[in-house]
Amino acid sequence: MLKNLDLDLSTSVTLDSNTSDLTAGRTWTPQNNIQTTTGVAWAEDGGNTARSMDPGNIYFPDGAGVGAADANANLAGVTSGEPWEFIGNYYNWYAATAGTGTAAMISGNATDSICPKGWKLPDNTGTKSFFNLITTTYGLGDSNTASLTKFLQAPLNFVRDGFYNWSRSQIFRKGAHGYWWSTAAASVTNAYYLSTDTVNVYPQTNSSKGNGLTIRCVAR
Repeated sequence: MLKNLDLDLSTSVTLDSNTSDLTAGRTWTPQNNIQTTTGVAWAEDGGNTARSMDPGNIYFPDGAGVGAADANANLAGVTSGEPWEFIGNYYNWYAATAGTGTAAMISGNATDSICPKGWKLPDNTGTKSFFNLITTTYGLGDSNTASLTKFLQAPLNFVRDGFYNWSRSQIFRKGAHGYWWSTAAASVTNAYYLSTDTVNVYPQTNSSKGNGLTIRCVAR
């Protein structure tokens, strides 16, 4: 996908395999509505409880920083920085995997995700991975500055949107670092993701399942 997932989770909206990336016949209802403010602590390992946050922000790739946007996707009094795009929402790994990426998973791939039908979370390795996008599609290396430049440019336009810290209940590193979930578990507490900083891109990092990261889906 060419933009971050902006799906708002709700306890009154059940996802199913007809419209979402769920195993055929399965349904899943989030345990929590999406947050719109910071200040809520999440469990380090995801806690088998779906947590998500909508920051309601946009990002200006031209260096003008982060601004606000209203519900109709209009600029809210911010006029500089075209083009712009939504940061999207932050999800813990359990939410990103539609409840299949549990704290008990220490390896392997979660079976489902909240991506739209026909799309999925990227794998950690193989043809459907961020690593493959860097090394095969772009012919570039891991931990590579040239790779980061490609990721930030069209057509991908990755947004360095930071992350929602599970324990400190705040968004950190927005505008400087970016983080996107994969489908792969790394340990009881950790899962793999793509990360960027101000210099490089790292397609196979892992950290807490409880943090709120963004999502870029890949076609199945």
